[in-house]
Amino acid sequence: MAPIWPPSMRDRVPGPELMDAIDTIGGDELRETLRELRVINRRLGGYATSTRALDDLARRVRLEPGRQVSVLDVGGGSGDAVPTILAWGRRRGFDVHVTVADLHPETVAEATRQLRDLPDATATRADLFAIEARSYDVVHAALFLHHFDGDDAARALAAMGRIARVGVVVNDLHRHPVPWLLIRLITGAVSRNRLIRADAPLSVARAFTAADWRRLAGETALDLRWRRVWAWRWAVSGLPTAEGAA
Repeated sequence: MAPIWPPSMRDRVPGPELMDAIDTIGGDELRETLRELRVINRRLGGYATSTRALDDLARRVRLEPGRQVSVLDVGGGSGDAVPTILAWGRRRGFDVHVTVADLHPETVAEATRQLRDLPDATATRADLFAIEARSYDVVHAALFLHHFDGDDAARALAAMGRIARVGVVVNDLHRHPVPWLLIRLITGAVSRNRLIRADAPLSVARAFTAADWRRLAGETALDLRWRRVWAWRWAVSGLPTAEGAA
């Protein structure tokens, strides 16, 4: 059960979250959690953050219409963001194919089921740190980076940059007491799922501020740009620097 009052937001709160225990979470509970996460993201505008980050990246690298763009949606869960990414590509004139990568085999199975009617989308079980370098044009991470504590967040972001030929986009939460209280109240009122009720506010406490993005930019071979968007999210784009492309 999440605490009633927010913890100190001065620094990121360490994990893990309940959902990080892939060896013990599964079955009906996992499927219900993934379903509720899809609803939460849709109703709180989470998918729009990804398209804003994608637009930022496309402008920065001057992607031309008609180009084929392969996107790796790392830690993509049940493929929640895929329809949004594909729709973004159609609007911008890109030929987009999305691959959802997740560590949990049951999550991958659920993503495969959710994406079965989308010919330009697939799901695979994969470890971020074992994916081949420069194997995708864009690496997308929505509500994924905050699962990494301390220096591991920089390590994960650097791995995304290593995989990407064009750049990375990150959609993640803003660490602040207001969204912590809001999501605590919302999930407490509408969800009986213990994972959602515990992990949703903890995710905010593990999330990022502008100072964190400045630090991550200095610790990775990525030229990061970040902006605050609705609702209490960061839309981040990153280009490999000369050091990272070497």
